[in-house]
Formats: sequence, C-alpha cells, structure tokens
Amino acid sequence: MAISGFADIWLKLLTAFGINDYDIASGSSTYEDGRKCAGGDAFANAYAVAREKLMKRGGHPPSMEHRNYIFSNTITRTAFDIAHGNVHFIEGTDDVLTLFRLGDITLYSTDAHGLALFNQENPKFYDRIKKYAEKCTSDVTLSAETESFNMTNIFAHWTRNKELAEQLVRKILEMPKNLIPCDGSKLKIPALKDLGENIVYFSYKAVDSDYYITSVLEQEDVIKYVESLDSDRSVELITNNRSRNLPANTDLAGITSPLELADSIETVMLLAATGLVGITIKPSVVFGATMDEYTVQEGIMAIVGEMTIQQWLNVAENFFDEKGR
Repeated sequence: MAISGFADIWLKLLTAFGINDYDIASGSSTYEDGRKCAGGDAFANAYAVAREKLMKRGGHPPSMEHRNYIFSNTITRTAFDIAHGNVHFIEGTDDVLTLFRLGDITLYSTDAHGLALFNQENPKFYDRIKKYAEKCTSDVTLSAETESFNMTNIFAHWTRNKELAEQLVRKILEMPKNLIPCDGSKLKIPALKDLGENIVYFSYKAVDSDYYITSVLEQEDVIKYVESLDSDRSVELITNNRSRNLPANTDLAGITSPLELADSIETVMLLAATGLVGITIKPSVVFGATMDEYTVQEGIMAIVGEMTIQQWLNVAENFFDEKGR
C-alpha cells in the first residue's frame, strides 16, 4: 500500500544527511560506467551500524538489500535529480538553436556538466521535437542501444553537398540569439540594411517542391544584388518592418503575385523545417506566361533569427500535419 508523501519525506531525510547522489542513495557502490561510487561504502557502513543499534532495541529494520529494493521502486532517478536540482531541462521557451548546438540528441542527452536535458519520465516534449526533426530530415540514426537525431541534418537533407551543408550550419551557429523578435507565427523582418553583419545568406533552387542549397553567400554580394534593383522592385522584395503571417493552405490559392507566392511558401518552408526566421530576397522560381511555364533559377534567402522551440513546434505541427507529410 502506497504511503502518501512517503517518497518526499525520504528525499528530505536523505538531503538532511547530505546525500544528493542517486547511486549512493540507492545503495550502489559503483556507477553504471564502472567507476567507484564515492561515499557508497560509507553510506552502507552507516546503515549497517544504525540497523544493528535498532535491532538491539527490539526493532526490525530491513536489510540493506531490502532497503535498496524499496528505494529503487519508490524513488526514480529522475524524481531524485529533479528534487536536488540535478537537471537542466530544455524548455519550450528556449531558442531553437539550442537544439542545433547539441549535436546528436537522445532522451538521455545531458549538458556539459552531466545534467539531464529531458525528463525521461515524461518524454512528451522530447517526443514532439524528435517527431518533427525526423519529418524534416527523414534521417534517424539507429544504434544498438538508442535512436538519435541531429537538427543540423535538416540542411544536409536540403543538399547532397555535405561540405556546403556543414558550412551553412557553422555560420548559423555563430548567429547571435534573438536577433529578430518573434510573436507566435507573426514575424517582424527589418530592412536588409538594418540586419547587421551576423546574418546567414545562401542561394538555393526550388525544384519540384524540394529545396537545394547551391552556395553560402557573402553579405557584400547580397547587398550588391539588392542595390542593383530598381527602387520599386527593391521595396517589393524587402520592406522595412515587414510583418508576415504564415498563410493557411486555403489562402495560397488567392495569391496571384508570383513574388508573393514564392516569398510565402519558401519562408514558411524554412520556418517549418528549422524554426529559423527567414526572408526571401530573391525567389528561386521565375514563372513564364502561365503558372505551368516557368524556368528555375537560383534564389537568395537570408536566415536572420530564430524562434523558440515551442513556436517552431507550433509551425511544424500546422505545416506537416495539414500537409499530411
């Protein structure tokens, strides 16, 4: 029969005696990797002394083995770590680049100090991230022990040129945090001249609904291109304090301007795939006399900021679930 609050009381007692290591508290003398568990023997000896004294007074305390069995089935490692602050859980309010910087991610990922990043007992948040990371890459690394995913593989999925993808990822990870303010799916994009130097520009092609990165561009080359445009076209492509709402699927049919259509679809794809804030400077597709007659050329896109993980998940859910992908 479960005793209400029993686990909490036990945790407080252990803390009062200075025991904040789960392996010691569970009676283990070694860690999972075989290292000696400092303090494990001392705790076992202290318990043996206390048990002997209680038995002389007529008590019937459990053996160390029985005590450890009860402990392991009453208090999990995750609950113990949470109670002692031995976690560094990633939250929905964290920037999405937090996930890119982790490299290979599993439910058991830890930070540089060995603190857990995901709640193993309640993995719903982790599962949502993994689900859409997989949808964006179709690439899950399988091993004998666990599955891992890597957000940077999204860009490798966009191009077969792995070296180019790695170059793009390096530039993205150098970006400052929260460069562009975001509020849900509404993004405020400043003019190009106001964006500063820490922006990632790349050229790409959009072919049959797929995107292929063709090169990572230097900022001065992009600025030269923009300056070469006449003023009306420049204003049409890059507008100061531009607000862009993600269009619903039913709204796309009402968009008649090729520039507006390409600008909406391409930027939404970047957001849905990566959670990064993008702006289309030059659409990849130039339409011909009809919507069916067009030629494909390189376009230019800029990655100017990042969303929170929760905002990315919201966009990804709408994009992928509505598309049935």
